[in-house]
Amino acid sequence: MAEVARKLPLGRLSANGRGFVPNIRQSLYTDVVVELEPQTALTKNGDKERLPAARGLPRSWDEIAAGHLVIAQESLDYGWHEAIVLDRKGDTFILQYRDYPYLPRFARHRTGIALMCSAENDQSWNEIASGHLVIAQESAEEGWWEAIVIDRKADTLTVQFRDYPSQPKIVRHRSSIALMYRANEGRRAEADAQQA
Repeated sequence: MAEVARKLPLGRLSANGRGFVPNIRQSLYTDVVVELEPQTALTKNGDKERLPAARGLPRSWDEIAAGHLVIAQESLDYGWHEAIVLDRKGDTFILQYRDYPYLPRFARHRTGIALMCSAENDQSWNEIASGHLVIAQESAEEGWWEAIVIDRKADTLTVQFRDYPSQPKIVRHRSSIALMYRANEGRRAEADAQQA
């Protein structure tokens, strides 16, 4: 527990009695809950509500269904993380974080999820160019963040994290890149079908 406690940001208590409690990342909050109540946290959903077996990666936005692995935005401050799709209602998805299955389920509109790059979604991958906005994995622990493409070479991208321009540029393989939804994505698929 001491190791988790050291990661918590310090708050402030003013002389007038008012205090400031800083926000913490959802993943750190989960670690605190697990440390304080390990049995409750790990069995919260029970056996009947386990995550479904992952069906792999969806090839397109229209194909996303229960069991698919996607990247979901936790918040603007805490980035994006891997999530399993539990249900879909039109453009809204019910999800659960893959690495934190005991956290509550949550809903995201399609603009709050991203598709991981795979060999099956080559068309979208091939359209990525310098200046495009993508989701790039910082690390397994730190999650995924919005990044601007600087350069592209075959199956790798050089990117700069959009909200952290002082950090150095990084190179990521396509397996560490996710594609955000673009409003014209559905219209382009319809136009291609009409041409065929």
